[in-house]
Amino acid sequence: MADRMKGKSKNPYAVALGRRGGRSSARVRLLRATSAMLAAWGRRAVRARWDRQRRMTLRKAAEMTWASAASFGPALKEFYREMAKTPSLILIADAPALTGRPEYDAYLAAVAEVCAGECGWPAPAWIFDPNRFLSEPYFGLAPPGMRVYLMQQSPVAFRRRNIFVEKEAVRMDIKKWK
Repeated sequence: MADRMKGKSKNPYAVALGRRGGRSSARVRLLRATSAMLAAWGRRAVRARWDRQRRMTLRKAAEMTWASAASFGPALKEFYREMAKTPSLILIADAPALTGRPEYDAYLAAVAEVCAGECGWPAPAWIFDPNRFLSEPYFGLAPPGMRVYLMQQSPVAFRRRNIFVEKEAVRMDIKKWK
């Protein structure tokens, strides 16, 4: 009883449950919170912070790409897996840093535009940045004989940015998370 009077609780999870006030306890709660705790608290701001820290967003995919050019494909696959688990606007809301490769920057913007369109979300403002559009057409590793076909088959979001890819390849990735 005396311990309770002095403000000390016998519950070791009192800080995690938010029973003690102050800024430092709020930081401790965020750092040590589990997904179940966040769901119980039901705070959107906390959930958004949790999602940005733990999930593969397009911003994190760009960071992985900036570290090594070989990681662009695996980073996008990981992003599509995250969209398959639980589609969320948070995954495309933050503007990715420029990767240093204009074709990758434009591709990330096109992916965000396609995801927003498929889910019925508003397109994020960062996809309209002039650095996210190419001045020269980009066909990837496609042979010259296939370029006309790619120009006809590319989705609109990619075509607007002068990126020409096979429509079925983009659809297949999107169908995995629908």
